[in-house]
Amino acid sequence: MSSRERAEVFTRLVGLELKGRIVSRGFTAQQVARAGGRSPAAFSRWLNGKVEIPLAVLCESCEIIGVDPKDVVEAAYGRLGAEGRSAPPAGATVALRGAPHAADVVTLYHDELDPDRATTAAPATSGRAPRRD
Repeated sequence: MSSRERAEVFTRLVGLELKGRIVSRGFTAQQVARAGGRSPAAFSRWLNGKVEIPLAVLCESCEIIGVDPKDVVEAAYGRLGAEGRSAPPAGATVALRGAPHAADVVTLYHDELDPDRATTAAPATSGRAPRRD
């Protein structure tokens, strides 16, 4: 994987990690976007890795939900993998510390990295469909 590809994957992972933290803290992406004076549509593009999230937006969003931006970035980088692996093996559990909706994040994570595997079924642990904010 080239450095450019790793950077693009990392961007998606940061957004998805932040999205997971938002959900686990009981917020919606729309609430955080509005609290930060951002467009919910633009915020959604950042969270889903469609557009690189500006560092200022990451920091501001983390302040709004009460998490350390360093933890979000470190978790995303950890997922990227030290050996250049871009995604966990199929079926692997990717849990967020203290996140009650980790299954939602796993589904989003896999859907974003491999749209051909996109799922529509509700995760067994939460009884609801993955959020598509």
